[in-house]
Amino acid sequence: ALYVKVRGDFVLVGDLIRSLSVIQFKPMENSLEEIARDYACNWTTAVEVMDDDRFLGAESSNNLFVALRDSGANTEDERSHMTEVGQIHLGEMVNVFTHGSLVMQDLGDNTVPHTGSILMGTVTGSIKLITQIPQDLFDLLQELQTRLAKKIKSVGRIEHSYYRMF
Repeated sequence: ALYVKVRGDFVLVGDLIRSLSVIQFKPMENSLEEIARDYACNWTTAVEVMDDDRFLGAESSNNLFVALRDSGANTEDERSHMTEVGQIHLGEMVNVFTHGSLVMQDLGDNTVPHTGSILMGTVTGSIKLITQIPQDLFDLLQELQTRLAKKIKSVGRIEHSYYRMF
């Protein structure tokens, strides 16, 4: 394992070839047990625990992915397989994730409500933020992105949707 993050009794492990694994520490037995794994082949470069069932990963082809563990599934087999529910091509290799913010929290009325801020750093030195925004704001920004992509031609004439594909 090259990357490890801990949240409570859960240990998230990122490996170059085996993608993500979730291991649970059982204090009564003083043992570790693998409870879920992402079976996709991702050359993981950074990992972070989003919550007890969602895990964020970055891989060597400059992509980000979110793997979901279905802890409420009926069978043990379904609970042990993580599914990738989000993928995006970032265009930069991420080498670190951490929960946090670069600014003090502003409690004013003119802030955008968001939850779960995760900062990421890339090998080129940039710092980026991943956060969850309300659905109506997401829809507005998605529409703006779609309209801008139709009006503005990118450098190299590469379609925005093609560039962001995983």
